[in-house]
Amino acid sequence: MSMRSYQSDVALRMRSLKGANVQEIGNVKYKSNVYPVFSVRTEKGKKLPEVAVFATIHGDEPAGFHASMEFLESEHDYPFNLTFIPCLNPYGFENDKHENADDVNLNRVFNDNSVQEVNIIKKFLNGNKYLFAVSMHEDKPIVGNGVYPNGKNPNGFYMYELCPRKGDIIGNGIIRELKYQGIEICTKPDIEGWKNEGGILWAPRDRMGKTIEQHMIENHTNHVLNPETLTSWDMQKRVSTQKQVLNSSLEKFYKSQ
Repeated sequence: MSMRSYQSDVALRMRSLKGANVQEIGNVKYKSNVYPVFSVRTEKGKKLPEVAVFATIHGDEPAGFHASMEFLESEHDYPFNLTFIPCLNPYGFENDKHENADDVNLNRVFNDNSVQEVNIIKKFLNGNKYLFAVSMHEDKPIVGNGVYPNGKNPNGFYMYELCPRKGDIIGNGIIRELKYQGIEICTKPDIEGWKNEGGILWAPRDRMGKTIEQHMIENHTNHVLNPETLTSWDMQKRVSTQKQVLNSSLEKFYKSQ
């Protein structure tokens, strides 16, 4: 039984957006179910920098979708052209499932064009260049879930930041703003073998494997932010934290131009 309705929770909400260019960029098909994949673009000017925002590549990480939609449904005046794909895994979203209907973790096979969700997104992105990208994720801080050894599970927000030079990191300022707002930041020294430096896990260009983040850094941008909220938090906190990261990153890149 479906946990959510993709048609009412996603498709209807997307088609109801005002002041944005909403496109169906492909259809994901499983048996009798057809899920349109949407992109949303807000354009401020032909020559302005481009920014990409992705969410819900894992269907059981819905806060990024809701944060993206709340951002798009509100007024903002950043001097960027923004492109969102708010729900990359429609079946997973509808069924509250990490993987797609074929039990494939989409963020471990982003080099495989035979996976229909991957193929749709890569075709849409082909040739596009972005100042930076934000790829919203969430983490389940459960001991014994096969990911974290006992005691190693994250205890707060953290963010991977992909950029060629460590000196280009902007995440430290984002972390300070989140702390000021009372958001817990992960204090564990490492997460899945990555060194945690105050909530930031810096990733050079070649460390993210077969992920959408690695695909972006290799083909479309020099900077990717990968924020991780905790699914143990209430939804409002998760969504507001993801929105804060998006707003803060836009503000910091604007000031750096």
